[in-house]
This record gives sequence, C-alpha cells and structure tokens, in this order.
Amino acid sequence: MRIGIVTFWWSQCNYGQVLQAFALLKYFNQMGHDAFVIRYDHRREPVNGAERVQKIMLLLLSGRLIGYLLKRYTGRKTAAHCGEADSSRGFDGFRNTHMFFSEQEYNSLASLRRCPPHADMYVCGSDQIWNPTLWGRPLINHVYFLDFGGPEVKRAAFAASFGQKTLSRRISRGISSLLSHLDVITVRETSGQKLLEEMGIAGSRVICDPTLLVGHRLFYELAAKGLRPNTERYCLVYMIGNKARFPQKEILAFAAESNWKIIFVGSGFECSFPNEKLSIEDWLAAIQNAEYVITNSFHGTVFSILFQRQFALLPLHGNARKMSSRLQELLSCLEVSDRYYSEEKKFRLSPIEYTAVNKKLEALRNLQNTELKELFRL
Repeated sequence: MRIGIVTFWWSQCNYGQVLQAFALLKYFNQMGHDAFVIRYDHRREPVNGAERVQKIMLLLLSGRLIGYLLKRYTGRKTAAHCGEADSSRGFDGFRNTHMFFSEQEYNSLASLRRCPPHADMYVCGSDQIWNPTLWGRPLINHVYFLDFGGPEVKRAAFAASFGQKTLSRRISRGISSLLSHLDVITVRETSGQKLLEEMGIAGSRVICDPTLLVGHRLFYELAAKGLRPNTERYCLVYMIGNKARFPQKEILAFAAESNWKIIFVGSGFECSFPNEKLSIEDWLAAIQNAEYVITNSFHGTVFSILFQRQFALLPLHGNARKMSSRLQELLSCLEVSDRYYSEEKKFRLSPIEYTAVNKKLEALRNLQNTELKELFRL
C-alpha cells in the first residue's frame, strides 16, 4: 500500500521532530508499505484578515502573543524558533539520505485539494500535529486532519498529539467534524483520547511515539555513523526551546562531582554553555555515550531510554507545562516517574533499572505492533 504522511518534518534544529517523521516512515516500510512524507509546510499557508485576528486571539489565550509579536514585528526570534535559519547541523542532508518525500511541494490546503498526492492511504502523525498553538496561520488547519484527496483514499491518524489536556470549545467544534472522516484514529496520550471522547469521537487507540515502536536497532545503526564527542566522560545537556528552569550552577556542580565535562546541545535554547550544533547521527551518538543526560525534551527522554542512559528531566514552566502530559505518561508507563529535578534531590535520583524497563517496553511494543498491523490493514 502507498501511504502519504502529513507531519512536521522541516526543522533545522529540532532532532525529535525529524526523527519521529523518519521513524514513522521506517515503521510503515517494515510493515511492507511504500511510505513517503507529503512535503507540506504550514508556515507558508496564506492568511486573510479574519484568520489573523483569530490567530492573535488564540495566541493571547495561550500566553504566546508577546513572543509572536516580537518575532513578527521587531525581527527578534523567540527561543522556539531560534536556529531554524541555520542549516549547519546538516538536517537537510539527513532528510535527503534517509527519507522519502512527495515530488510536489504544497504550501496550502488549496494546493493539496487541487493536486493531491497519489496514495492508497493518507496518515497524519505523529508529533503535536493537533496542537492548535503550533498550526501557524490558520485557526484550524484542515491539512492535519487530511481534508483533501478523493473519497477512495483511506485516512488514519498515527500517534497524533494535541500537546495539551484541554481545548477551547471553538477549536473542539471545528475539528470534531474533521475527525469523523478518519477511518482509524490513534493518539499518543490518554489525555488526547479523553479530548476525543469529549468531542463524541469513540474508538480511538493510544499508541507509542513511532521512535519507540520502530525498534532500537535502527537508532543504534545511526549512532554508529556519528562521531563520539572528543572527551572520555561527559554529561550531555539537551534543551529544547520550551520554558524550563535551567539550574546552571547545580548542573556544573553535579558534573564536577564525577569529573565529567559538560556537552550542551540547544534546539532553540541558549545559555552560557557553548552550543554544540551536532548532526542527527552525532546527537544520537552523544546520547548513547553520555554518562548522564539532562533534558527538558520528550525525544531527549525517549532516546535516553532507548540507549539505556541515566537521565534527569527539567520540569517545564508557564504555558509550556501543558505539554508535560506526554512525558508524564511515558515515564508512568515504564514505571520510572521519579526522574524530575527538584530543589530537594537536585540530580541525585535513584538509578534506573533498565532490565525491568526494557521488558516493559518490549511487551508494550509487541502488543501495539500486533494491534497496529490489524488496524492498518483496513
């Protein structure tokens, strides 16, 4: 079956965004399908005056209006967008080498409706494609609900995430009718499943992020192609541009206790540590060989688990806390919930027993793979 995927894929600095798209492609390939990413970028969507007002109101309610206005009208980049114009990490090369895309580029819903890519099935997911604050210009982005193409094409959501536990009534009403046209709906968090039930959408399944489903061997092979950091023992600090407390003095003290160096990688997050702009393969190798990982990132956590690293999470603050549910559910599922930095414990957390974690992850992976094979036969 030929499968066209709508997801986030274009970042120049967000490792998790690119790797989740890569993992979903590989997952469908492993199932025997011919999968490709539809080259759609919502940042290029045209906008009219009414949509602009609606977008500003949504940003105001979500607490992101000031950052948006600074970025748009003064030319300053907010942390979440910092680094996107810098291609030095080689993400384009990774996409060109390891991923498959539609020949045509699409910059709007209208262009997808005029000339939809040929496929037997369209899939939306994974990542936070249903998070309204990330849609850019349209108030409701119909593309991420597969509102294009002919009726003969099957439609499915794969580990789609809302990135938050609540939605406004206006957003809920707007997307409920779009969701009803999907043949299969799987979401990444139980909080997303609850939102669907509140909209009257029953029968959805909760599944893991594709980076956890596809199997760890794929990422070990990529890490083997990367360059290990030029230091024997180090603590890797990976921060993504979401608001989080950053206890720099405590990080320095923690690393010094074990005579570790610090390697800092920031994706839209800047501090006084030098920012190592690693390729995707080098980033995976850096996690794999770290003595310890400190992060505020969902995928930073995922790959710490896949590479069996000890790690600590820096809790998100402000409006970014809405995105914490995905991390909390993952940690709870694997019974390693106590991984958060706190004033009391600092980074002195109990060691993770990976024998038990690996058994839980493998059992979950086997169960969900069996379910997904049935679901995607349609």
